Amino acid sequence: MNLREHLAAVREDCGADLAIVVEAARAGPGTRLIAAEGPGVISSWRRHDQVSVSPRAALARAPTAHHDLTITAVPRGEMLRLGSALIIPLTLEGVRGMRGWLIVGVFAAGTLPASVESVGDPEELRRIYEVERLRRERDIYREVSRGAARLFHAIGAGSGWQSMLHLAVATARDLLGTDAAYVSLPLIAARESFQMAVFDNVHTTDFRRLDVAYGEGLGGLARARRKPVLVLDYGADRRLKNPPIEATLKEGFKVAASTPLIAEGDVLGCLYVANRGDRALSEDDVELLRLLGRHVASALQCVAERESSQALVRAQERERLAYELHDTVLRSMLEIALEAETAKIMHEDVERSLVTIAGNARESLELLRAALNSRQQEVRSVGMASSLHAIGAALRAVRQLGRVRRTIEIHGEDRQLSAPIGECLLLVAKEAIANAELHSGGQEVRVTLDASEVEARLVVHDQGHGFVAAGESSARHYGLAGMHRRVADVEGRLWFEKPSMGGFSVHVEVPVNR
Repeated sequence: MNLREHLAAVREDCGADLAIVVEAARAGPGTRLIAAEGPGVISSWRRHDQVSVSPRAALARAPTAHHDLTITAVPRGEMLRLGSALIIPLTLEGVRGMRGWLIVGVFAAGTLPASVESVGDPEELRRIYEVERLRRERDIYREVSRGAARLFHAIGAGSGWQSMLHLAVATARDLLGTDAAYVSLPLIAARESFQMAVFDNVHTTDFRRLDVAYGEGLGGLARARRKPVLVLDYGADRRLKNPPIEATLKEGFKVAASTPLIAEGDVLGCLYVANRGDRALSEDDVELLRLLGRHVASALQCVAERESSQALVRAQERERLAYELHDTVLRSMLEIALEAETAKIMHEDVERSLVTIAGNARESLELLRAALNSRQQEVRSVGMASSLHAIGAALRAVRQLGRVRRTIEIHGEDRQLSAPIGECLLLVAKEAIANAELHSGGQEVRVTLDASEVEARLVVHDQGHGFVAAGESSARHYGLAGMHRRVADVEGRLWFEKPSMGGFSVHVEVPVNR
């Protein structure tokens, strides 16, 4: 037995002209019609119409009897007057505070020939009422699942934030069958006001440019309450503070609902649906919008996290490229510049200098091409060494960048090193030597390499003031940052010292079995 059938049986048992169930609105004002049965029911009344019951006190928490009860369909002003009525509460405990009432009455004056007992078992009515509610929720969840599937399919397809918002408003309009749908966003981070941002079937410029403050208008009220809000007559709803009535009515919207898009406690935006004219939205529509809004918020959060992750990867790649270019291309360009300056000043053996410059330029172009093509291994393979002696030979072959005496010493036995360790020691040593020759002001730089079965050690010492204060580094200095990164990559240690004998030292210790 459904609710309408049960109401027909109740009306007959009580000898009543009308049996009707109403429910307190959860998102909009007033009370909603759930079901009505009897010859006096106005044919134009529809499920979820807003109705008012007068006197309002008749809708109490305990059964009551009333004379001269009026029930009005608010949108059209249609009215039913009951000379006598019995009102029984149908509160469903624990269901978001849902409250409903059964009203049984007669139109003629006098007393309804019925009592609470004659209505039948209240628990039976509550059970049927609950079954009706669960059926409605089942239908809502089916619709929401259809909308959510669209959203998360779009995530899988790589849709961005803007595409996701356009899909959200199109889905909301489709699922609820409304004239329009739109989204407002805080277009500037931490902004108090939200602006209309994405639209489906919204036409006027004034409405598209609306800027709604917190707590104001429909969306501002939904943000403040952190739950959906439904308005059935935008221009007359007294709950709205400073609503943009002129722009909204110019667009033609009279009935509208908004739900906040909340993810991890933050309101990301507001999703709206609206109808032009009097075509109402129901409480079920609002519940569907609320659930859809939760999925939209989750989808937007997924897109934001993915885009943030991609931005981090791009930033890391730019940083890696900067290190690679610094360690390879920039070093070659310095050598080209130094060779050109020497030839210009000395006027000696210009042909040999041009040959050197041409060779370095070709090498720089190859390194740059490899780096820009993200062929990282090509960049790193240039000049790599796999033993202490090979590292020493490579360092001796590096062109001097200043009039500084360079000494390379290998202590103890030569040892074979893995490619990552050899790369780390060679590139850190080259960077330290270049910095000493360019910036230390000293006359000599001494490089010492040695290795045990456990670790390899590098010390680069100059007799000047050093290129950085001991124990410090600059985040803007790609060379120093690159040294730290390379040593950290092989789980080694890097530190700087100013020995008591003077000068400046760079120390590296790395495990040999990495």
